[in-house]
Amino acid sequence: MTTLSFENDSLTPPIDPEVDGLLANLFMTEEGRNDPYSIYAKLHQKPPCHQVSLGMIVLTRFDDCQKLLRDNRFGKDDDTEGRRRERAESLNLSIEELDSVMKFFERRTTMLFLNPPDHTRLRGLVSRAFTPKTVEKLRPHVERLTDELLDELSGQIDIMDALAWKLPATVISEMLGVPLEMRETFRPLVRSATQMLEPTLTKEEFFTGIAAGKEMTTYLGELVVERRKSLGDDLLSKLIEARDGNDSLTEEELVSTAFLLYAAGFETTTNLIGNGLFALLKNPDQLAKLRSDPTLMPGAVEELLRFDSPVQFDGRSALQDADVLGYPVKEGQVVFTILGAANHDPAHFSDPSRLDVTRQEGPPMSFASGIHYCLGASLAKMEGQVVFQKLLDHFSDIELLDDPPKRRMSVTLRGITSLVINGTRA
Repeated sequence: MTTLSFENDSLTPPIDPEVDGLLANLFMTEEGRNDPYSIYAKLHQKPPCHQVSLGMIVLTRFDDCQKLLRDNRFGKDDDTEGRRRERAESLNLSIEELDSVMKFFERRTTMLFLNPPDHTRLRGLVSRAFTPKTVEKLRPHVERLTDELLDELSGQIDIMDALAWKLPATVISEMLGVPLEMRETFRPLVRSATQMLEPTLTKEEFFTGIAAGKEMTTYLGELVVERRKSLGDDLLSKLIEARDGNDSLTEEELVSTAFLLYAAGFETTTNLIGNGLFALLKNPDQLAKLRSDPTLMPGAVEELLRFDSPVQFDGRSALQDADVLGYPVKEGQVVFTILGAANHDPAHFSDPSRLDVTRQEGPPMSFASGIHYCLGASLAKMEGQVVFQKLLDHFSDIELLDDPPKRRMSVTLRGITSLVINGTRA
């Protein structure tokens, strides 16, 4: 086996000023955030492995991203002193100030930031609630909830307010045992907290996100204490009772897991519904195909996830000296996989800029890959299938009134904040 030398500058990925400019446009401008796909198309014309001037490596092609995300030499390493110092500098804080404000939120108890063996243990205790078989049992109830919401709607509707956030928030609230009246309170808190995932976080967004996360975790911590006194049939009770031999979730892990499941449980699905409906309304021929053949729905949801993915980025750090596409990578170096670009890779998907609800070219990478593949992927897909079918059942015609719709100004989580339609009752 050939040993790669870190001393050989020719083996480092090239730094291309044009790539730097494209990524800056993507991260920093409204134009780039509204239409990342034209930027991805230009990146696909470049070599497959980019190193930006800040030092991180960027991958844009499907096979390369998938291989990296499945490589156990790379993982989550956000809590090292180097990464914390980088974040502190980007926010104009001292590392002591950063640590003090983040003290309440223990990242080492959150699956999103863990590596094996801790990740394996925690995911094993939680995953049984999200198996495809378990999720499928929820379908009739999700259908009833969707019918109830749509029965009240006709004429001019902001589908994001009326359905896209309310349904998944109701589903995950019921699953966890969070009182439904907390949905309205948690909605802006989740939005602020998930903003912490953005690579271009401002100091104001950082402190707002910290405050939102603290408020949510405080409430969830109180809920865990209450639930211990009177266990029910909800997911939170099951997490409290979960055992693997003598192993169980600690109090901190329970709160962090509940936080993650709640936030991910409606944020991704809300974005899927908004992005997907907008894509269908902009492609009426594909909408007509779904109306004429409901059996296309499972594949159509996969295609909608590919076409405009709710999650656009996923990052990893080298846990040891390794290599990416033959280039040496030092321990701690960050690699970004652009999932949205991978889903539009012309080497993997034919005519990727075209929406095709009959496409059969394998699943997209919208929920990442490897050990951090989204735990709630089956739930999000099922809810998407139900929502799009019920929209077609309830409305004989859906007219797009918001074009373009108002999008959230984030790049990691891509979604719509307002999507106004006119629905004609069937």
